Amino acid sequence: MNGTSKNTHELVLGDIVWCHGARVLIDSEIKTSSSHPASERGGPCLYTHGLVIHQDDETDTLFSRFVAVDQGRWIIQGNGLATWWVEVQA
Repeated sequence: MNGTSKNTHELVLGDIVWCHGARVLIDSEIKTSSSHPASERGGPCLYTHGLVIHQDDETDTLFSRFVAVDQGRWIIQGNGLATWWVEVQA
């Protein structure tokens, strides 16, 4: 699988992000958090809800419990300093 590293500010609708051993499809609007102050270096904190489309057998147990409670969804959040591994479609 091909991929690239993106910071939170570079994520877009339709990206598939690897998070805690799961593939998470960003299928919701990316919003700015009003609960987290912007930092001088990282800028504002952004967040979005994503659909977990695959979990491998090694997926973190705590992650799996939260996903089950949230009906297969996960929140991706961070400022411009947080990086994510994102699939690149061939």
